[in-house]
Amino acid sequence: MPFSFLAGGVLSLVFYRILSLLQDKGIGLIGLMIASLGLDFIVYGFVNIFADYITYTLKVFAREFQLRAADFMVFDFAPGVFFISLGTAVALAIFFHLFLTRTRLGIAMRAIVQNYSLAWSQGINIEFVLSVSWFLVGGLAGIAGSIWPMWFTTSPFTGAIMLTRILAAVVVGGLLSIYGSLLGGFIIGGVEGAVLFGLITTLGTWVGPYRLIIPVAITCAMLILAPHGIADLIAKFREGKTGSW
Repeated sequence: MPFSFLAGGVLSLVFYRILSLLQDKGIGLIGLMIASLGLDFIVYGFVNIFADYITYTLKVFAREFQLRAADFMVFDFAPGVFFISLGTAVALAIFFHLFLTRTRLGIAMRAIVQNYSLAWSQGINIEFVLSVSWFLVGGLAGIAGSIWPMWFTTSPFTGAIMLTRILAAVVVGGLLSIYGSLLGGFIIGGVEGAVLFGLITTLGTWVGPYRLIIPVAITCAMLILAPHGIADLIAKFREGKTGSW
């Protein structure tokens, strides 16, 4: 996990430097979006090359693999990845909540998100803060990637598949809430598993490959009914309850 965090953070930081350079040269939002897709394709290509290299040199199948055999059991009750993933998610949520609310760097990040120009006028080092933000985001993706193969089948295109669920979790939980995103992840995972089980039981196993439609449908419904996510609904409920007093 530490190695994956470092590798993901460095890769994300390289992405930021490239996109920042393009932005300084006058590339607009659409151009930056196309450049981001291009960088994604480059990484996807290198991952496939690396997978082929492992296959031909080490004679190890590097596509559609799992690492469950390397996991351990806790009192013959559940695999270790269950406790490690859950504990890591909760610990990271608490850490980033404290980081964004109790540290100068975290407060600077929030200030840039809320008002970029005002943060710059107050003397915040925008370049440094954004670099740290990109590094942390890439590091978190690396941690997720290190845990994923311990339970799920992994391949070079796993990241693209995960992106659908990640966006769904963020939309459901709330774009501006750490705990909301964590809650959204549990909701998406639970609902997708339950709905898929019901569909397979009712219609048969042929519906399995279409499981990604479930998080997409949930995302569409949330954007229509509650575009700011569950965290915003909870905040409004608490404000209304407090106001009644």
